[in-house]
Formats: sequence, C-alpha cells, structure tokens
Amino acid sequence: NEFALIHEYYTPAAVADAIADLVCPLLADLAGHDGVVRALEPTVGLGRLIRAMGPPRCLVTDPRYKETRWSAVELSDVSAKMFAAMRPDVAMFSMSIEQWMSEHAARYQGTLGLVVANPPYGQRGEFALQDKHPDYQDRAAYAYVMRRCLDLLVPRGLGVFVIPAGFLTGSTNRKLRERVLLRHHLEVAFRLP
Repeated sequence: NEFALIHEYYTPAAVADAIADLVCPLLADLAGHDGVVRALEPTVGLGRLIRAMGPPRCLVTDPRYKETRWSAVELSDVSAKMFAAMRPDVAMFSMSIEQWMSEHAARYQGTLGLVVANPPYGQRGEFALQDKHPDYQDRAAYAYVMRRCLDLLVPRGLGVFVIPAGFLTGSTNRKLRERVLLRHHLEVAFRLP
C-alpha cells in the first residue's frame, strides 16, 4: 500500500536551516529535567526540518542539554519509508496526523518540549474523520496541525510552524487567531518572501 501524494511539498533547505538557526540556541531551555528535548515533527516529509536541527548546524554545549528525541508522522508511505531509512533513530509513524492524534495524543500530552512543522495548506478532507475530538474540527489542515500540536506542548514549550501569512493578517482567520492566541503566546513571526 505505497503511495505518494500529488501535492507533496518539501520545506526548502534554506527555510529549514533558518528555523534551526533560531531554535538550536533554545534547546537547553526546552530540555526536561533529564536533559532530553522531546520533539515532534507531525508532517515530516523527507525530514528537512529534523535534519537541519542536527549536527553540524545544531551543536549545543550547555550541560543542561543531552539530546533531542524525535517522533515523526508522515502520511505518504513513500516519504515515510525514505525518512525512516535515513533516520532509524526517530520514532516514525506512517499515517495521517489525525490518526496519530487519535491513537497517540493522550500519551504525548504535556510531554513535548518542541514541535516543528510545515503542515499542508489544503483542506483535511476525509482524514478529518479520523480524529473525532470535538475541539479540533478545523477544516484547514494547517490550522488543525498547529492547534492540535500546540496543545501537546509542556508549559513554556515551543511550537514552530510554516503557515500561510493570512493567519496573522487575514480577516477570515480572526476566530482561528483568537483560539490560538488565547491559549498560546506568540513569540515571533516572520513573513517569508
């Protein structure tokens, strides 16, 4: 049952590297008492965001930090298998993010220090039926991924998302902005060219 998605889009390496440049200096602050940052990439693709946050770009010398332990989710069987072959150290889940949330969110709730994602911008479609949680019925995939993942973070955890610019400026996104910003603090936003 291998398939690739016609609309697959992989984060440009320059964007992934820029995100890593901002996040890597914060890893020691995101680590738990054991020095481990528990991190999730819910739409991993080929893993460019995870790759960018590893050596040599991301070397953390702070003694509070030991390692980042990644979990990753990918809908495309082809991309998931390629990523798993390149990164056997990552807990890889080949399924929709909705299915993963339905099956695993309770276990991960309040354990993640970091979420990094470039979620799809389209509609959730048939996958929306896989997560029946009444609080997360967003139609837009990016809104669902962002809201659902942010709510898995530990207090003072960090969520980094590449999302449409209209999230912060569009009049049609006012309710979505309110829902996110009433629960989470916006640290910084950048508009990509």
